[in-house]
Amino acid sequence: MRLVEALPIHRDTAEMIRETGDGRFVDIDLTETAWNAFFYCCRTTNIRPGDLAVSSVFYPKSGFTAAVVFGCSQSVKEEIAERMSRLENSTSHPLVIMGMIAEIELKRQDDMVGSHVADLLQRMADLTNYEQISTTSKVRKDHYSVASWIGITSLRNSLQTWQVQISRMIEHLDHLQVMFEADFSRLHNDNSSVTVGQGWQRHGAKTGRRMKRRLREIIHEYDKYIQHCNMSIEGMSLATQMSWNQISYQDTQTNIRIASDAKQDSSHMKIIATLTMVFLPATFVSSVFSMSFFDWDPPEGKQIVSHYAWIYPVIVAAITVVVLGVWYPFTKRVKSKHGYVLPSV
Repeated sequence: MRLVEALPIHRDTAEMIRETGDGRFVDIDLTETAWNAFFYCCRTTNIRPGDLAVSSVFYPKSGFTAAVVFGCSQSVKEEIAERMSRLENSTSHPLVIMGMIAEIELKRQDDMVGSHVADLLQRMADLTNYEQISTTSKVRKDHYSVASWIGITSLRNSLQTWQVQISRMIEHLDHLQVMFEADFSRLHNDNSSVTVGQGWQRHGAKTGRRMKRRLREIIHEYDKYIQHCNMSIEGMSLATQMSWNQISYQDTQTNIRIASDAKQDSSHMKIIATLTMVFLPATFVSSVFSMSFFDWDPPEGKQIVSHYAWIYPVIVAAITVVVLGVWYPFTKRVKSKHGYVLPSV
């Protein structure tokens, strides 16, 4: 509040300076009030360090402009001072300082676009250069992070927003141009000779035309930056899709190898089952008839089959029932624990 009271800063512009987000440009026309002035505020994006804010006031009656730039580094101070020293009569235009901020912001945005695009291009190159990328590899985790997408998308949105703000500057330049030319024509008609102090409108009109031309060039520069961002986003999507296709192809080849090995194992199991079917009956018969329940050369009056032969099938049946009774509930409980329920018969 002390700053607002000490300097000619409108309260609305002071609020906007404290805001964070994308760039903004605001012009407040108070020429019909006691102030008889235009208030301006310009705020650059703060997605990266180095953002600036400007508040200025322009008095059309005298052609005087007062401006305050916030967030200046030493290099920015020197650049603004150097530009001001080369302006000569162009200082009479109220948006000169805004044009300087647009030039400085263009350099900063160029660095941001260059670093983001270079980072994404390197990521895409890394993705396409890896012949084998597993679904759990560190490469996949590093390069499929959404942080890069969020960064480049936020930058693109910021560029588009700032481009709109520059267009608003151009619209206000047109408004000032009409006002300057009308004032100069009126002064020229009222006086046969226009003094130096009264001729600032003419210099302001010339400066406005040059600024308008330069701001349009800056808008075209931002069109290229936005295209670079779009190219990077589309390229990242393409590289990601290609890498996922590569992973899917690798998984498919693995499944094919597993199926081939399973087929071979199945063939081996068929051979084992065939051998089992061949030898099991003979083994069973030899085991049964080798029991002591059979006496193939019994003494006279004895039977070949012992009257205790019934013990064998009874014990076998009992053991079979016990084994099946234990196996079935145990298997059902294990499969239910893992989310699988045996189908009912």
